[in-house]
Amino acid sequence: MIEKISSNKKLVTLIALLIINAILKFSMIDSISIGHDEPLSVTVASNAILEIPLLTDNNPPLFYFLLHYMIEWFGSGAFAIRFIPCLFGVLLSGLIYVFGEKYLSHKVGLFAAILYTFSTVYHHHSHNARVYTMFAFLAVLSMYYFLSYINGKENKRSLRNLTIVSIIMIYSHFFGLILLGFQGIFFLFFMKNKREEIFAYIKYMSVIGLSFLPYIYILYLKFLRTMGINTTIPETSLESPYIIIRQFSNKPAVAVVFLVLILAAVIKILWKKEQVELNKRVVFFWFFGIYIGLFFISFFVPMFISRYMVFIFIPFYYLVGLSIENLFRHWNIEYSIFLISTLAMFITFQPTYHFYGTRRGTEDIFIQYFLNLFY
Repeated sequence: MIEKISSNKKLVTLIALLIINAILKFSMIDSISIGHDEPLSVTVASNAILEIPLLTDNNPPLFYFLLHYMIEWFGSGAFAIRFIPCLFGVLLSGLIYVFGEKYLSHKVGLFAAILYTFSTVYHHHSHNARVYTMFAFLAVLSMYYFLSYINGKENKRSLRNLTIVSIIMIYSHFFGLILLGFQGIFFLFFMKNKREEIFAYIKYMSVIGLSFLPYIYILYLKFLRTMGINTTIPETSLESPYIIIRQFSNKPAVAVVFLVLILAAVIKILWKKEQVELNKRVVFFWFFGIYIGLFFISFFVPMFISRYMVFIFIPFYYLVGLSIENLFRHWNIEYSIFLISTLAMFITFQPTYHFYGTRRGTEDIFIQYFLNLFY
């Protein structure tokens, strides 16, 4: 009976998150005019399918294949070209909760999903005809099956699903290769005594490598092109890591509070020599390992900008929740901090903010939002 109630509670929570995100994102899908890189997406996707992989855009072709058919069937209006990123933006909210609930805790999963829902950056990318929400969704799904595998749950099925999702991911964005590299390093370091699992994992990596082989030369050409042009990506500085954390936290004050919570939890764990579960270690290194690595690489190859970080800030939200859970043992204080943190994201949430320039006034968009709800 208790298990049934718990299962119903999880399902209701999941459905509520999906509905809230669907209303929030789809009601504003055409509230901002098409601009920045979106015309490039339309131009690339409007070509013949076989020509798309060879064009000059730096991303792999999968998103453009999907966008190609959206344009062919529904035209090139704002709703049509943004439908795919908006849909993945909605689905990602549910996946964040499911991942957190299964591998961390119900509270942390729900908390991270709410932070995501009211993240100005992620909301923006749900209305941006680019691959970023799709890539973030596939990255979290890849980590979901990765954790399932290293936890020894349905090994063959988990590894098969991980293979399929990972192949789709790397054909969506090249940074998927970075996530696969992280998974490989983590797996070999923490699972080095499990010989059978290592051999199975090597086979999995071989299948992914073979699947990407046809695109290796094109990737090489795109890399040379990237190195040979004047990039619009700003130079990396010592302040860059904080700037991006600030963007994903909506406002500086919120970012500082989140960082203080994480730092305090890390100090407490080290000071008291607390044992940290494998799943929590994965989440910690998923964010900090990749984030710090990309920061140093960016001094040589510019890449340290917020849109490229969408696949590692979901674990940042998990870490904030885990830190609150670790620091505050009394339930009333713990829930108060959770509530204050979510309210901070909600209050500082700017659904009408556009990272590449203001397009329309907030009042106009909110009027349209409420009209869409009732008419």
